[in-house]
Amino acid sequence: MGEAINLLNNFKVEKVIFNCGPHNNLENELIKVLDKKKIKYYSCIKELTIDDNKLSFLQTKECDIDEIKTGATIQNPASWKIMERFGFVKLDKTKMVEYTYVDEPVEDYQYYITKEMYFENKNNLSMRKK
Repeated sequence: MGEAINLLNNFKVEKVIFNCGPHNNLENELIKVLDKKKIKYYSCIKELTIDDNKLSFLQTKECDIDEIKTGATIQNPASWKIMERFGFVKLDKTKMVEYTYVDEPVEDYQYYITKEMYFENKNNLSMRKK
C-alpha cells in the first residue's frame, strides 16, 4: 500500500480494489490521487473476472477475529521484525515448533495481537508514511 501512489505514477492503472471496511489515512491519500487521475476504485467486491479467469474474494466484510496468536522462528530475524513492525506483542515464552521443511523442531517466539491493537497500529503506520 505504501508504494501504491508510486505505481500509479509509473504504470497504467485502470482500476483499484480496496479491502472492505473504513479507509485508513494512507488509503485516503491514495483515493485523492485516484480521483485526480480519474481512476475508478472499488471496495468489498465478491468476484472479479479477468479474461477467462474468475477470482473470488473471501473477505467480503470486516473480519470477525478478535485475537491472533502466532509464532516466528528465532533463527529468522526478518520474520519476527515484521511481526513487531505490525504491532504483534512478543510474549516472554518461546515454543518448539515442527515445520514440514525443517528436519528438527525449532524455537519460535510467541506473539499475539488483538483486532483493536491491529487497527490502531495500522493507522499509526499509515500516518508515519506522510
